[in-house]
Amino acid sequence: MLVMTSEASLEHEYVGALCDAIAAYTRDLAAGTPNAFLYRGADLRFAVERALYFMFVNDEDLFSLFARARRGELRGSVSGGVEPRAGIARQLVNAHTTEVLADASDTPSLPRRLYHHFRALESEWRSRRVATPSPRPEILICIHQPKFVAFLQPLTSRLSVSHAYIGFSGSSRILDFLQRQELPQVASRSSSRFQWRLPEGLAAVPWVASRFDEADAFLRRLQPRCVMLVEGNAPTDEITNRAAARLDIPTVCVQQGWSPIIHNGFRNMSYSRMLAWGDGFVDLLQPLNPLQQFVSTGNFTAPTARPDDRRRKAVAFFLQGPTRILSAEGHSETIRLALRTARDLPDVPIIVRDHPEYPLSADVRALCDALPNVQCLSPDRASVGEILAQSRLAVSVYSSAILDSLAAGVVPVVVNLTSMPRYFPDVAAERCGIEVSNAEAASSVIRRLIDDEAFADSFGPHIERFRRRFFAATGSAAAESAVSVIETIAAA
Repeated sequence: MLVMTSEASLEHEYVGALCDAIAAYTRDLAAGTPNAFLYRGADLRFAVERALYFMFVNDEDLFSLFARARRGELRGSVSGGVEPRAGIARQLVNAHTTEVLADASDTPSLPRRLYHHFRALESEWRSRRVATPSPRPEILICIHQPKFVAFLQPLTSRLSVSHAYIGFSGSSRILDFLQRQELPQVASRSSSRFQWRLPEGLAAVPWVASRFDEADAFLRRLQPRCVMLVEGNAPTDEITNRAAARLDIPTVCVQQGWSPIIHNGFRNMSYSRMLAWGDGFVDLLQPLNPLQQFVSTGNFTAPTARPDDRRRKAVAFFLQGPTRILSAEGHSETIRLALRTARDLPDVPIIVRDHPEYPLSADVRALCDALPNVQCLSPDRASVGEILAQSRLAVSVYSSAILDSLAAGVVPVVVNLTSMPRYFPDVAAERCGIEVSNAEAASSVIRRLIDDEAFADSFGPHIERFRRRFFAATGSAAAESAVSVIETIAAA
């Protein structure tokens, strides 16, 4: 029987299946070749899983193969192709296809690897122009996005010990940003050691080995008491964690946001400590991270909740860029919803906050500027917390601002234009927010929440219950709690 399933509805299912396929692929490879992911004494399997996830999550060929198999159009087994793509494809479609994969190799050729090696040497030469801060930093902070500097400011401003930001080779954007901000920084020296043959599990991602060499080199050179990381889901986070563990240097990872899909980047974490917003998030993450020690310290970027503050007037729209689970049309629909809301409610301030990695186009910004009650606040102009402090409602598709709003006592409206069945965690089921599946329903809900104060206030007790479970603290109390844990670990 042919299963009639639209490709749009399979986007979310594909992401989950891909995560499981990657885990099964690396598990089978490790079982057949025990040292497949062992590099200079460090097991880099979970760093490779993260790299493979980001490599293939937007791979249209793999998604098409998965969609066709799910529709029952293919039978048999995967043939052709090269690893790791072929192995992941076999796991992904559960061998229900006779599709012959393309022969394009995922493994870089020898000339490409030589090019990669000499670029690393060039980066090492350039990094020597950046002096090591004095005094030598006791805490190193590894970031891979400039926005993390502002995010960490409530913590770094409270640290009583010296600290500096580290930039890997190829991160000139971050180092230039740190230099402009006059923040302590040190560039890693790549110390990449070319190998003719890498372990089988690293052959398709040789940069993982090079990045490990970098992390190992700067940790040996600087000998910090502790390494801080943000989010923890990037391959570089896990690489740094493994390099630090080999040198008995503790690592502390700080929760920065939330992914409604717990993908490979948020699985199998093993930092010395993971500072979580609250026990509710720990409960969601722990089953997929059995070795991780969590500490609930709170969300220091969220303002202290004042649910009865009538000065909060605005409706804030937190935009997402197009992704695997949110189409370009879904992104545009969210913008149209914000503009429609501004026209329908001319006396209500509307705040439009674009995503740090997907800024508003000039045309969209012009449409916003033409409406007197719309204010565009990009991440460099206002933080999520600063926007929520002005807001009565927070509207988003699946931004972690949905959860930030609950920490701040603001009612969230989830406009689920994705292929996810429900936002996770399900705030509507908790009765502390509303989830709708189209812009028309969202428009009606927003108007009712604005016009009917009793209806809006009815969410207050449920929001408070959610806050107690998912947020150990907010604002300065959360920052002080986090700094206390970090400095205790650094002093041990």
